[in-house]
Amino acid sequence: MGSIRKVKTPIQAIVKKCMECCCSVKEEVRQCDMYDCALWGFRLGDEVPIEKPKEKKTKHKK
Repeated sequence: MGSIRKVKTPIQAIVKKCMECCCSVKEEVRQCDMYDCALWGFRLGDEVPIEKPKEKKTKHKK
């Protein structure tokens, strides 16, 4: 049987998954722009999810 990697908390599991997704490059995790990912808000290890950036609204003058 294969060995099972243990993590202590769900947040640690999320950070580990994000590191795998970004080829173990911390700066890539920090700069991740995959906003549709369910784990995106937790990628930095925060208990409270980070808010996704809001799109800038431009006013159209007629």
